[in-house]
Amino acid sequence: MSPGYLPFAGALRLPAFVCDNCGYWQRHFAVPPSCPMCLDSRHVVPQTGWQFWTREEAQTRWPCHWAEVEPGVWRFWNDPVTGIGPSAYLIQTPDGNMGFEGCPVFSEAALDHIASLGGMQVLAASHPHAYGALWQLQDRFDPELALHPGDLEWSGALQVSWPFDEVLEPLPGLELHLTAGHFAGHTVLFDRARRMLFCGDALKFELDPADPRRALTISAHKAFVRGIPLTPSELRRYREVFAPLDFVQTWTPFEQARNSGRAEALALIDGMLATRPHAAPVSLDSLRPVQVVVTISLVEPSLDRLPGYVAALEAGWSPNSTRDVSGEQLAAIRGDPEDFLRGLVEHEGRTVTLADGSKVPRLPGRVFWIWDGAFCGSINLRFVPGTLDLPPHVSGHLGYAVVPWKRGRGYATQALALLVPVARESGLPRVLVTCDEGNAASRRVIEANGGIPAGRKPHPDQDGESKLLFWISTTG
Repeated sequence: MSPGYLPFAGALRLPAFVCDNCGYWQRHFAVPPSCPMCLDSRHVVPQTGWQFWTREEAQTRWPCHWAEVEPGVWRFWNDPVTGIGPSAYLIQTPDGNMGFEGCPVFSEAALDHIASLGGMQVLAASHPHAYGALWQLQDRFDPELALHPGDLEWSGALQVSWPFDEVLEPLPGLELHLTAGHFAGHTVLFDRARRMLFCGDALKFELDPADPRRALTISAHKAFVRGIPLTPSELRRYREVFAPLDFVQTWTPFEQARNSGRAEALALIDGMLATRPHAAPVSLDSLRPVQVVVTISLVEPSLDRLPGYVAALEAGWSPNSTRDVSGEQLAAIRGDPEDFLRGLVEHEGRTVTLADGSKVPRLPGRVFWIWDGAFCGSINLRFVPGTLDLPPHVSGHLGYAVVPWKRGRGYATQALALLVPVARESGLPRVLVTCDEGNAASRRVIEANGGIPAGRKPHPDQDGESKLLFWISTTG
């Protein structure tokens, strides 16, 4: 704890009061005059006046229950309950236990049960509507509390010890990912081993009355109780986060859907991006038509296709994985689009700017755009004639970048397969392809094309990180 905070440490020992209308807890020297959560535009104010309960009163009114829903995954909930009423989850791993979300109040018996399971080493939540009584878990078990600073204004009853940016892996195999959208700091938790996504309020399900683990519909919203949709850019951000995560179950603070995963989430988002965003429930069955494989092609950069490339750059996509070149490429295109296109395909007399700002000669190679009727990304081949060796600043023979809104469709896998024969025609019997050690999606693309592991090397731009190396034969 910061020494400057010590004179005020007593603020976290003030009595806690919970709002009956939403379940938001405040530490206050007296009964709070109002509830900021209810006054926020994503919720509603109580229709009969403010009502707050102490911990003891809440424990009496809202009995706490728990059950092991999946092996090593415990759910805690209150029933009956008023307010929003989220569930809390305890995820057990070989490296420790993690809590995600908070139920409105924990009974002393529930806290004792958590203690019997080994306590809690890390605690997090998706967003303020699901904070519940996180403060009880923090008071009892003193776990690290990982919350995104985008929602820091709502954490007055808590002591955040582990703020993070876009991704955090607080325990091996458990990943927190910032989605934003519903709240500025809205976060999801991905359990890699169990292939489960704890999605917070990013998604919402209606369940089968005969099977509470089977979802019938799926929806996404900015504000559920007000029926406000997400914006297109927020949906694209959700898609960018979900596409690399291989999940087959989706758990919200209210539903534990075992029959809805990444495919259904992406289908919902793609449907809204193709038409317009909405907050209405969509039947899961309608999102599972007979699958049609979309075939992509590799096309030469050209003036008639340049608008699609420009639109991707303007949306923040960059063809360079080591640094964002979108701004400088947009400037070059606006200055002389034809010279820009020549610069993509020519290497004689051309240079490449490295991450440190230095310039080096461009290697011979080929550049293609990935095309499915619209621009999807780029893929390139670079090599030194007569050898498989590459200069230190070039990580591999092949590089690709798919736009975020078209990821998760197998386009990178198809594009890599189409580029391998081009490498063979260029005299390369095999090609070196690399990916960041933590990039599971890119690794699957490489392995699907016959990539053979060839070790690792230090990451050129990220201290302490590694690049995985793979060789792909071009001769079959």
